[in-house]
Amino acid sequence: MNLEMDIAFGRSGFALTGQAELSSKTTAVVGASASGKTTLLHLLAGLLKLDKGLIKLDGKILADTSKGLHLRPHHRQIGVVFQDGRLFPHLNVRANLRYGQPRHAKQDFCKIVDLLGLSDLLERSPEALSGGQQRRVALGRALLYEPRLLLLDEPFTGLDAVAAGQMIRLLINVREELDVRMLLVSHQLSHVLQLTENLLLLEAGSLVGVGRYRDLVQQSQTLELLLGGGLSSVLPMRVREQDLSGGCAVFVSETSSLEMRGPLCHVPVGSLVHLSIDATDVAITRSPIADISIRNQLPGVIQRRIDRDGLVVLEVDVGLPLLVEVSLGSARKMALETGAKVWCLIKSNAVGVLRVLFEKDAIGKSSPNRTLPDE
Repeated sequence: MNLEMDIAFGRSGFALTGQAELSSKTTAVVGASASGKTTLLHLLAGLLKLDKGLIKLDGKILADTSKGLHLRPHHRQIGVVFQDGRLFPHLNVRANLRYGQPRHAKQDFCKIVDLLGLSDLLERSPEALSGGQQRRVALGRALLYEPRLLLLDEPFTGLDAVAAGQMIRLLINVREELDVRMLLVSHQLSHVLQLTENLLLLEAGSLVGVGRYRDLVQQSQTLELLLGGGLSSVLPMRVREQDLSGGCAVFVSETSSLEMRGPLCHVPVGSLVHLSIDATDVAITRSPIADISIRNQLPGVIQRRIDRDGLVVLEVDVGLPLLVEVSLGSARKMALETGAKVWCLIKSNAVGVLRVLFEKDAIGKSSPNRTLPDE
């Protein structure tokens, strides 16, 4: 996908402005409430008109105010999955799916139904569906429209942990099976990072950051914006061993001596993976601790400290940058300042394996090429 935007839009005291060029297959738009995430999707879909600017998708101009051009939504070939689904209550699932499907559609109806697990729901009415089922029907309807780009507005909101996990796996399967490009809005970083590491950050109506998550957290301004979504460290590691007798997998860094243990995973030895560790799942000590069940005790040096609202976020170099969140009181008591030598303690079951590896090509022109497969 090559999506270019130079946008200016204002309404009722709110303004959305910024420039970005997105080239990854999947990108997540992240920001606080009322930052302009949904407004951005509506501008891309053609549901709102730019006051000034340009939107171009794969070389095709969707909007250009300098030429008085604004393609209507049905001419943009962009599918939208709204947060509330917006199914037609008087139509059953089959008719909702068929609605808007091109007359000479190439997309196989049965394939979409099977992929989304909708076969047993086709004759039901929307009111007889759960929230997760309604979301899947809305997704199917958008896919049958055969979009060049799929926009998803808060696809995980209102779903419990099980349903959210199912939606994540569903979107992964859709991306793999149908080769669909996605731009999704979400404030839940833990979910987003299982789909993509490529982010577009919004703050109070301004596009303030574009790039890979692990690059954005290295910048103080964008790190502070990401704090509200729950910080995680994303560490590229290789699977060295599946230790069945010890009940853990062993991961090693390609660029340092870092070695880490995590849960057994269905990933072949030698595979390159990304590990995810929540900043709140890391404990800090000033020296190693003997006779403790925590397997990962990693020596490191504090490279950066950010104080915000009674919390302290530390970036610790343990061979790779590791984010740690502690209370202000703990940081003060332990003298956790930049340059301090510490040990980071991480339970093996707190290490998550992101089975979804990220795109070969990072978002934006200035980012380096990726080495991981596109998933």
